[in-house]
Amino acid sequence: MVTLITLESCGKGVYDITPRILEIVKKSGKNDGVVVVSSLSPLTAIITIEYESRLLGDLLKLIDELPVKDPYLQISLFPRSIALPLVNGDLELGSFQQVALLDL
Repeated sequence: MVTLITLESCGKGVYDITPRILEIVKKSGKNDGVVVVSSLSPLTAIITIEYESRLLGDLLKLIDELPVKDPYLQISLFPRSIALPLVNGDLELGSFQQVALLDL
């Protein structure tokens, strides 16, 4: 099953997409397997992170402080897709982890 979701971005930032992914998983009726989340945009990545404002700020600060300022090079440090285990209908994430879209 392939499902395409569209996200309106306000530009550079980190956007929690976990609820949308969980909604798709629940509608699929699948309980176990692997969920692959990919980004089609060249300046975005899919990451897992604790979605907390200070941590998100630290991530963006880290990116801003990279010696290379070209966003196409910066984004190459992050994955365009990730594979997440699905067990008993839930994504196997850390206690505080969320799936997020990183937009540069």
